[in-house]
Amino acid sequence: MFKVLIAEDEMLVRVGLKNAIEWDKFGMTVIADVPNGQEAWEVYQRDAPDIVITDIKMPVMDGMELIGRIRETDQTTKVVILTCMEDFDLVRKALVHHVSEYILKLEMTPEQIEKLLSRLQHEMKTSPQRPSPQHLESEHDAVKENLIKDYLFCNGYTEREFAAKVDYLQLNLKPTRMIVSAMEIDQYWRLRDRFQDQKGQLTRRSLLNVLNEVLRGYERGEVFHDEESRYVMLFSFHDLLSEQQIYENLYKIIDHIRKVMSTYFNVTVSFGISDIQSGYGALIRQYRQSIQALERKFFYGPGKNAFVERGDNELIGGELREKLLGLAEGWEVGDGYKKLLAEKIHAFLDAGSALSKQEVQKQFMQWLLWPISTLHLARTNRIEFFTTYADRIMNAETLDEMIEAYRQYLAELARLHAQKRTVSREINNVLQFIEANYERDITLEELAELVQMSPNYLSGLFKKEMQQNYADYLVQYRIEQAKELLLGTYLKTYEVAEKTGFTNHSYFSRAFKKITGSSPREFRRQWMVDWSKAGESDDQE
Repeated sequence: MFKVLIAEDEMLVRVGLKNAIEWDKFGMTVIADVPNGQEAWEVYQRDAPDIVITDIKMPVMDGMELIGRIRETDQTTKVVILTCMEDFDLVRKALVHHVSEYILKLEMTPEQIEKLLSRLQHEMKTSPQRPSPQHLESEHDAVKENLIKDYLFCNGYTEREFAAKVDYLQLNLKPTRMIVSAMEIDQYWRLRDRFQDQKGQLTRRSLLNVLNEVLRGYERGEVFHDEESRYVMLFSFHDLLSEQQIYENLYKIIDHIRKVMSTYFNVTVSFGISDIQSGYGALIRQYRQSIQALERKFFYGPGKNAFVERGDNELIGGELREKLLGLAEGWEVGDGYKKLLAEKIHAFLDAGSALSKQEVQKQFMQWLLWPISTLHLARTNRIEFFTTYADRIMNAETLDEMIEAYRQYLAELARLHAQKRTVSREINNVLQFIEANYERDITLEELAELVQMSPNYLSGLFKKEMQQNYADYLVQYRIEQAKELLLGTYLKTYEVAEKTGFTNHSYFSRAFKKITGSSPREFRRQWMVDWSKAGESDDQE
């Protein structure tokens, strides 16, 4: 019997087509009818239908992408398009994928469909084509990946069931002396751009083909795609008794992979490596170990091996430590600021092995806010400046990249500060008073008394020298302090408002959005690494 798959998001069309035809009359059977291309693709990978009847416009994955995926692995499956008149431009594009026929939904009749099925039956009987070796290999790899992921992430199988599946698929795995290694493509975006592959499908398939080929040569493991730039390998060293032999063989395989990645893809790769354990039941724990080890790439740099059981207690040492300490030495805006920055860096380094990438990101985000809020830059400079370097900090793959971004930030900040016009002694006293007392109510009259001027004269002088009026400057300064609290603490937004001199929470939220372009909660979501701990509920903003 020829297997038929129907993909159509309109239930009446799908069910009507399935029930209106006597499929067995044509030696056919409908193995599945699904409402979107993603489910159709999963059925195709699992059951390899002979005929796919698909709509063009569907949710999750449309018919064009479904057909394209099928043709990437198989040229023999018959594809029939269900379409409307308004989709005809898409139909023309689909025809390049060797579509067998298209049917207009509004005009289709059982007789028309049966005539088409009769022709397809004749073609398949008179020109039988066995699936290509590439198709069979691709199907096997898809089944293998689904099996491993279902076991590791979804509790889809018991350990005994997984072992039986591994044996049935003849995978290169044995439940004795196993190691899990997570491999990450360094600067993956460069590779994706080189392939001109924004969705990453071509890149992923190419990498998996190469990795599978390398591992087959050693008959020691299997690989699957985990995340965008990450691949995971399961190794078995059942025939080796000593730990030294096991690691020698592991290094040999890893070095081979590195050379292949460099030769064919011009990329470096980093590895996180678990400990050695036996039993498939240990794989979930070993997978987590390999990911934890791989996260050390942030501290060690790209292109290295990291072992979970060999973690260095001093994650930031040597050259990185010197670079961090050098940030304060390179800060040229006053000795007081230099001393304060040095204190912040030393406190950061004292955290030692307790640091994670997320905690380092959080610390650097606070360091971004601290100098920019004390140097009285113009509002437009502040917003653009902060956003540019915040993006660089959050997207840095290593601590070294993050340090370099912050060094450039301080240098640019010093340049902007040097361009500022010098303010009078009176206005400087006002600015210092605001910095010391912004948490409470400050009136223009109080400031005028401080510098022994009339309120009107002080207001005019402030606007002349600071290029904005006193009230706007005070709000802006308070918002900068609020940013620090939003990123550096888990206070709720109304608590942040109170600590920065805003007596009205709603006014604080409006002012914050006017200056930053986002609400306090949105700002925290965007820039705080672990904002969920802030305990925000549905309090008004």
